[in-house]
Amino acid sequence: MVKLSPKILIFSIILVFVSSIPMVVLGIYYLIRDRTSLWGYVFLFIGLIILAIMIILLFQLGTYTRFAGEVLEEELTEE
Repeated sequence: MVKLSPKILIFSIILVFVSSIPMVVLGIYYLIRDRTSLWGYVFLFIGLIILAIMIILLFQLGTYTRFAGEVLEEELTEE
């Protein structure tokens, strides 16, 4: 398994998060223009799925780093 540095991991999560927002905005724009627009639903659906995945990954990253910090703290106090 490839281990990424936390800076690269956080940067990639932010990059994907920011790039999915225009997709949601574009979907809303198409749906405001024409309610029957298939592209509006496609952009909105894909953008919302990406946003949901990114939010879940951010919570997972927070839980992982908190757990890793607790384990490291326990190891340091044992010595």
